[in-house]
Amino acid sequence: MWRRLYFPLVALFWVIMNVLLWRSEMGDPTGLGQPLAVEAVWDRILTAPDESPLVIYQKDRRVGRCRWLPTVGEEMPAASAEGTEFAPEGRVDRITGYRLDFDGTLRWGENPGPPWRFHWEIEFDPDKRWKTIRLELTRRPARWEVSTDAATEQVTLRVGDGPEAWTRTFDPEELRSPAAILRKLGLPAPLGGWVASMGQWMPAGRAGWRLDLQWEAYQDWIRLAHARTRVYRLRARLFEDQYIEVLLSRVGEILKVELPGDIRLLNEGFTWGR
Repeated sequence: MWRRLYFPLVALFWVIMNVLLWRSEMGDPTGLGQPLAVEAVWDRILTAPDESPLVIYQKDRRVGRCRWLPTVGEEMPAASAEGTEFAPEGRVDRITGYRLDFDGTLRWGENPGPPWRFHWEIEFDPDKRWKTIRLELTRRPARWEVSTDAATEQVTLRVGDGPEAWTRTFDPEELRSPAAILRKLGLPAPLGGWVASMGQWMPAGRAGWRLDLQWEAYQDWIRLAHARTRVYRLRARLFEDQYIEVLLSRVGEILKVELPGDIRLLNEGFTWGR
């Protein structure tokens, strides 16, 4: 009797294990996917090997283009004292830091006029703690620049170019309520909103500042160019029912960004059904 049951039991066990494995790999196609550590996905973003070219849409209207570029700072091995030997190609002594650049152009409104040009950069130390952040926004003939330094916990605003430019620095106490300051300065809405978000960075001990957005990370599958592709999903709540959602490839390339206001950033290297 046991011999008769042996093979059916083995077959049933094999089927169950494969179903469980498939569920683990494929995740729930109607949900967010399998939870992951945010730090693991963040590491992929900082060390992605290629840039991400993105097209910006507001609803179904194309309003701009941008580029997301991660860079890893590396210290190469020194040559020998005699200067006759060279380090092996590809060898790195140590990581000196990380950098993210995000730049592009944007045309907004029914009569957009000259395009907005922006360049956002952030530098990190080897432990992936941010050191400096800088945002430059230009719309000819005007120019605005905002920068902040983790060491001083100050934000510097520069308006204009050349001898007519003026600069002002804000300390952490002023940043706790930046909206009134921005209104008095008469900054444009795109830049004012970004600077105001710096109010969410507050001193958190000697380790630096933190951003109050609570990120969640998942592993999921989506369909790209008629094929199912495994992706990482980052998600954070902005307001009660407003979210930021980012889809990334397994090597950290930005595939898609969903923002409030029906704003989407789509990687131009893929075909998207819209």
